[in-house]
Amino acid sequence: MESAFTMLQQQPKNRLKYFYPAKGGRWKYLRDVPAAYQELLGRKRWDFSLGSDYAQAVARCVDLTREHERVIAMLKNDENRNSIAKRFAYEDATEFAELVLGYESDMSFAFNGREVVCEDSKPTPPSEGWIRLVGNYDEDPKQNLELWRTTEEMLGSTESLPETLAYERLANFAAVAFGDTSFPVDHSEFAESVLRHSPPERPDGASGAVFDALYDALKNKLRQLSVVVSPDAPDRMNQLVETYARHKALRDTSVGVYKRKLKRFEEFMGRDPRVGEITRAELQAYRDDLQAPKDDKRPLQVTSVKQYMAPVAAILAFAFDEGMIETNPAAGLKMPVDPKRVEDRKQLPFSDEDVRRIIEYSNGFWGDENSKSRLSLERRRLFRHTVTALLHTGARPHELWRLQPEDAGTHTQNGWNGRGFDIRDTKSGVRLIPCPDAALPLADFIADGSLRCLSQSGEDAPTPQEVAHMVKAFADHRQFGKVLTDLQIKRPRVSLYSSRTTFVTKLQHAGCADGLIQDVIGHVGSAKMLRHYKSRNEMAAMLDAMESISYYRTQ
Repeated sequence: MESAFTMLQQQPKNRLKYFYPAKGGRWKYLRDVPAAYQELLGRKRWDFSLGSDYAQAVARCVDLTREHERVIAMLKNDENRNSIAKRFAYEDATEFAELVLGYESDMSFAFNGREVVCEDSKPTPPSEGWIRLVGNYDEDPKQNLELWRTTEEMLGSTESLPETLAYERLANFAAVAFGDTSFPVDHSEFAESVLRHSPPERPDGASGAVFDALYDALKNKLRQLSVVVSPDAPDRMNQLVETYARHKALRDTSVGVYKRKLKRFEEFMGRDPRVGEITRAELQAYRDDLQAPKDDKRPLQVTSVKQYMAPVAAILAFAFDEGMIETNPAAGLKMPVDPKRVEDRKQLPFSDEDVRRIIEYSNGFWGDENSKSRLSLERRRLFRHTVTALLHTGARPHELWRLQPEDAGTHTQNGWNGRGFDIRDTKSGVRLIPCPDAALPLADFIADGSLRCLSQSGEDAPTPQEVAHMVKAFADHRQFGKVLTDLQIKRPRVSLYSSRTTFVTKLQHAGCADGLIQDVIGHVGSAKMLRHYKSRNEMAAMLDAMESISYYRTQ
């Protein structure tokens, strides 16, 4: 058999780089590490056995060459070099933690986020950012459990550091000294190892109060740094709401509501928190703050408190389900109990006399000839047509104002030859309902594309935000609210939304079945599971029920 030396001599001069024969007919990959990177990589040469199969050895050599070329190219970038150095440091620190804390040992070592030293080879004071840990020879050493006592020194050690380095150091210290892993870092292996072998404990008595005070100071500092270090982290509440919205297919208007509600939470917290930073105690404090009087203003109603808490709880539950946080701090959080019964919160219906007066007054208040109105002619027509349509369909204003022109036409393709409203953009059940004669003026208005009057430009289709804004304006004290006030009908639980209650009450008095009423109004519940498009007979029954509504005769 030829020697490896002979085989090497026989190879052509353009042989594969870094490919060398070894003893016993084997092959090796040999390559010097560039001098500038030897200390960082912890070696002077890459030396790997490639085996005895020539073809496989050549393929392996090509792969290693390509990989090391990539590493060398990457190391030419300062940021990449720092990242690799940090990773190696954390790997070394983790190995030391496993060795010193995982076995009976009287060794000690220290780690400052960039360097590891063992025993007492150099001073490692906390004031210089060193976390010093000792082995568990004979018994668990008290020193590891009282790292929290060095919090002030650790905080002081970061004053002159860049924010990123300061955050990393304090986040690791929070984990090993207080057991708090809620502040994410790129490399958590070291802290996880320490916690596994030497978890910290809160002391009793006066020491416990000191523990809590130091812990609060550390968390406050980390939260300040977190906003600077990672302002656009994907697990911040205002970033995560976008992910949550896509996952739940929320409409733009719903996303807008979530963001407005979250803005108040952000103001309470003093920052846009990452989900892992939020504690149950903070959620309880926020809930209680929502109920507290502000500047001589009345506290929020219970329903409003729940509405402000809902987006926070929903996003935290989503983060928990997605594995972003280990525990959900909002799970099981108690909400205030509303002393009012459901019956006491429902909108009251209008009487027939009220309806007649409202329609008559609306025709003048929003009439074409009312030159004193600051509203455009098209908006006045829309407002008065909408009042009549709401009282004869039980729809919500935004359901009708979000319709496209084709949604208010005929629907022969769905088995209904008459006019109807195809309501799809709604939080209630999507549904196609027939259009009664009383609502035809609004159906014509929509079919003509005249809902563009709701947009700011007056020329384009309104956005969901513009519709929401105009519905609010329509219902407030200067429009429909003024109609009720002028007619002396305005009182608690009587508003624009009483039109829906009025319509349902009329159908109930007419003896209509609950299922049919749900089909018409799209009631939340079983209607969500019903078919969007009804049969011709079902549509006819719905139209008969809607046409039976009259506010001008005794029923």
